[in-house]
Amino acid sequence: MIRTDMHGSRDAPTLKVRVRVNRSHTQLTRSRVLWVCLLAGICVAVLVVVRNNGISLQRNRGPNAGTRVLVDDAIGWSPARDESERAFWRDRRLYFVVSPGRAGTKFMSNVFNCALNVRSFHEIEPKMNNETLHAVLLGGRREASFAARAAVKVSAIEEALLGSSPEIGYAETSHMFVKTFADVVLERLVREGDANVTIILLRRRMEDIVRSQAQLGWFLPGHSGRDNWYYSPREVHVSEQVLPGLVEQTQKGPHRRPTQLDHLLEYNMDVIQRGELLRAQVEADQELQDRVRFVRLDLEQLSDTGTTQQFLEQELGLQVDPARLSHLFLSDSNKRELQKERRHLGSGSELSDEAIAAALSDLSHLLHPGEPA
Repeated sequence: MIRTDMHGSRDAPTLKVRVRVNRSHTQLTRSRVLWVCLLAGICVAVLVVVRNNGISLQRNRGPNAGTRVLVDDAIGWSPARDESERAFWRDRRLYFVVSPGRAGTKFMSNVFNCALNVRSFHEIEPKMNNETLHAVLLGGRREASFAARAAVKVSAIEEALLGSSPEIGYAETSHMFVKTFADVVLERLVREGDANVTIILLRRRMEDIVRSQAQLGWFLPGHSGRDNWYYSPREVHVSEQVLPGLVEQTQKGPHRRPTQLDHLLEYNMDVIQRGELLRAQVEADQELQDRVRFVRLDLEQLSDTGTTQQFLEQELGLQVDPARLSHLFLSDSNKRELQKERRHLGSGSELSDEAIAAALSDLSHLLHPGEPA
C-alpha cells in the first residue's frame, strides 16, 4: 500500500498518475458534450430547412379528400391547438379582391372601413410581393413555398383580428391576393378553418386602368415595381401560365419588339384570367363552394352613398356606419392619387387614349371572360 506523502518521492508517481486520469476523464466528457452539441445543431438545421422549404405531408379527411398537413405545424402540434385554431376561424367572414392594381383597391378599403363589423386593410404586411412573387409566379415554386407563405400570412391575419369577437370580419384589398396567397386562404382558412370567404372580382374601366399604369411608368425601363408587385406574363414560369397564346394575340408580327402597351394589356388579361380560374376551381370543389362566394363589382357602381350602402348591406351583409360613409364621399379621397399620376405624366410613356382604345377593342373577348358578349 502506497501512503500519501507530499514529501515522499515514492508518492510523486501516484499523484502524477491521478492527474493524468483526471485529465483523460475531462477530455472524454468534453468530447461527448461536443458531439451532443453537434448533433443538436444538425437537428435544428434540418428543422429550419424543412420549415423554409415548406415540406408538406398529406392527411386524408374523408374518402376522396386530402388536407395539407405541414411539417412546421406538426412540430408542437396537439389536437387541442388544432381545435382552438379552427374555432377562431369557424364562420369568420373574410373579404378579398381580385384586381390588377390601379383598379380601386385603396378606395375599396375605405368602403369597407364604413362598415361596423369588419376590420379593413389595404395591402397589409406581409404584402406577399417581391420575393414571394418571384417564388410563386416566376420561379414556379407555389407548392414548395406554401408552408412558409401560409405561416406568415395566416399569422398576420390572425394578429389583425386579435381581441375581436367572431362576428367581426376581415377585409384585405390587395392585388397580390390572386397572385400569391389565394391558395393559402382557401386551404388554410376555408378548408381547414371553416371560414366564410367573399371574393370580389373588382373591375374598373380598362382604359382607365391601363392609362393609370402607363402614367406611373409600369413596364418602362428601371421601374421598381416590375417583378415586385407586377410582372410580365412572358416571364411567368410555365407551370403558372394561364393564357397560352396570349403573346400571339397582343403582338402583331413575330419579330416586333413588345411595347409598353403590349406588356400592360398582357398583364391585365393575365390577372383577370387568374380570377376566373380561381372561381372555376372553387365551383368544382364542393367543400370550398359551400363557403366561398364570388361577387362581380364594377368600381363605377359605387358612385354615391346610396349605391355603396346598398352594396355593403345587401350584397355583403355588413352593417354600415352612415357617418363614415358620408365622410368618404365628402372628402376628396382620390386627390392624392390624382396628383401622384400627374407627377408621372412625364415618365416617358407615349400611350395615347386612341391607341389604348384601339388595342382594347381588338382584345375585348379576353378582357371580359365569363360575361355575355
